[in-house]
Amino acid sequence: MDNTKLSTEFQKLDIDYLYHLGLDTTMDLKAQFGAIKHVVFTRSFASSDQISDLLTSEFYGINDIKIHCEVIAKDERYHLHKVAHTLVVSHGVGFPSMLICLNEITKLLFHAGATDFNFYRVGPAGGIGVNEGKVIIASEALSPELKPEWKNIEFGEYYTYSTQMKPDLTNKLIAANRDNGSIINGKVLSSANFYEGQARLNGAITPSFNKAQRDAYLQQAHEAGVKAIDMESACFTAFCKNMDIPATMILPIIVDRLCDNDQEPLVSADQTQVSPIMVTASKILSNLLITTL
Repeated sequence: MDNTKLSTEFQKLDIDYLYHLGLDTTMDLKAQFGAIKHVVFTRSFASSDQISDLLTSEFYGINDIKIHCEVIAKDERYHLHKVAHTLVVSHGVGFPSMLICLNEITKLLFHAGATDFNFYRVGPAGGIGVNEGKVIIASEALSPELKPEWKNIEFGEYYTYSTQMKPDLTNKLIAANRDNGSIINGKVLSSANFYEGQARLNGAITPSFNKAQRDAYLQQAHEAGVKAIDMESACFTAFCKNMDIPATMILPIIVDRLCDNDQEPLVSADQTQVSPIMVTASKILSNLLITTL
């Protein structure tokens, strides 16, 4: 991270309250978080809990004991876990929740004196010409206009940020899993809206487009190199590029939108059950992280 790009305003505070994490600078953040080298962002509480447990088993070679990692500090907004040199945090759904999480995690690492860390986003996504069970690894996100940018409204004005990350971390992740035939490298289309913004016809509101237009849009995205659709990657990559934080994304595919399918599959209500696709994604991630222990 380029510390010169950090705001000087929060650095002037007597106490910086990382409100949504339940941490502040009166605590010994250096002792607890100073050695962090990797931060894994995932969408739900359950995914954060599951990835933490799986990484613990992988890192320490524990196969015969059920692992359960405790949440650090507050747990009503985000679940934050520490496993060795890695933080795992749930970021919620969409740009606003992701931005809050990115800001406070980045400030946390600054206050802790952590250096040379990487960010990873792990979570299920819809595929574009990619079958269920495949895993997209990407360093670039596109806007709904299929441009490598993300737009944010700040004090009533639109600001545009590039989403094109350096591919170094993505290439390292792929290299650490060179024998995994399920991995595909490609771009991610990122929309703030699950229904109309992702060209779905099954929302509550009558869409402004028809099936033929939906199909043409998805095909256009496919031809632009898009392999997956989600709701956070453009915000995530724009933030990381702006701060010079190496980052990549691991997105297991749960449905192929090009196959005339606007529906996401049902998942188990049992939050203690690890989703097979998240097990796959966690293993792909751990294959790289374990080499840096």
